[in-house]
Order: sequence, then structure tokens, then C-alpha cells
Amino acid sequence: RRVYAIADCEPDLRPLAHELLPDTNNLLAKLSPMIDVHDTMLSLPDVRELHIVAVQGEVKELLVKMSLHEGEALPIGRAPIHAVNLTNGGQASTLQFTLEEEQCISVRYADSIETYIYEPHAAVLKAGAFKSVAHRYNLSKLHPNSHIYTSSILESDFPGRTFVVEEIIPFTSSTLKRLSQTVPRASISCRNFPLSPDELRKRSKIADGGDKTLLATTAAGGERLLLLLHKAE
Repeated sequence: RRVYAIADCEPDLRPLAHELLPDTNNLLAKLSPMIDVHDTMLSLPDVRELHIVAVQGEVKELLVKMSLHEGEALPIGRAPIHAVNLTNGGQASTLQFTLEEEQCISVRYADSIETYIYEPHAAVLKAGAFKSVAHRYNLSKLHPNSHIYTSSILESDFPGRTFVVEEIIPFTSSTLKRLSQTVPRASISCRNFPLSPDELRKRSKIADGGDKTLLATTAAGGERLLLLLHKAE
């Protein structure tokens, strides 16, 4: 079965780490991508770094570094977390932050959809860096639970996918019935939305493929929206 806490894994890394740490400069543990980030930081001793590694948008593993030989133990909230996505071309898109930083940031919510839309890569989402990524790149968040961002100025090094907004479409039954006439083919993504991508595709009759993306999401005011997008250059 799937496990989400260190305590549920076999063998139990918690006592093993205490036994091994005095005899090594550094201890690196490779953990399942299902393991909870915050629980890992709380459960293991002398955590110095945590790396969340995704490959082409899919989280593959968590790597946690522990050490007794790098000065005083770091408070849990101050150990750096690295959210990394590796691409086919060997490039790495990385966001580094701390839990303390994430907790202290105030997020700006968008009054309207601007020129660009940003979707963080899977490692950033797994890390829970929802406010840190907005602050770092000066972005407005669409909704507390959407984890989609917008700006009027392109942030080309954003750790994830970046789109240009072509059209903002209100989500209504009448709109869905006519949508395939103007958008016959598109990729579909749903974030904080009552329908799954498959359900939305079935109801809209939009074929898969093409260079457009239809992002279904919820705005800060609670409005359900369909955003017709194409990738930013």
C-alpha cells in the first residue's frame, strides 16, 4: 500500500539515521515520491537539505541529506528545500525555499487575468512552495486552491509552464455547447475545478492535440473560467 509518513516505511529510517549519523560526514536517504515533505523534515534528525526531484513533470523521489558535522542543527523551518525538474535536454529547473519563508509570505490575489499564465512544475507543487513561487517571480495567484498564477510581464525563467492568454471564457452550459466550433482541438487541464479533464472533454466535444491548451480553473472571486492558452516563446 502507499505510505505517506516515514514511520510507515520499512525499515524505519528514524532509528537507523540516529545510529548511522555519528559514523559518517553525510547521510543521504532516497525516499518515495509519495512521502510527505513536512513529515520528513519533522521525523528525521539533523536534516540539512531536502531535494524533490521530478523528471519531465513527474516527481520521482525525495532525497534528504542529514549531517552532524555542519555546525548546529538547523530548525526544521530553515533547512533549504530544492524543487528540481529535469528535462529531456538535461536542463534543470530549480526553486529553492524554506518552510519558514513559505509561512511568512503574503500572497497577492489577481483581480483579473493578465497576459501570462503560469503553472508550476510537479516538484514545486509537491514541495508546497505555493506562496514562495509567487513572491519570487512577482506573480498574482488566481485562487488560494488553484496554484495557478498570472502577470502582465513575462517571467521567462519560471519553474514550470508559461502560457499566453488568448481568450477568457466563462464556464456555462451554453458556452460548452458551442466551444468546439471555435476550439476544435486542444489539450485540457483542470485546476481547482469541479470537472476532470476527461469530463470536460466529453462535455465540450473538443478533440485532443493541437498547439492550444484549455485550462479550466477558479478565479479568486469564485468564478469558474476556461482559459484558452498557447505556450509562451
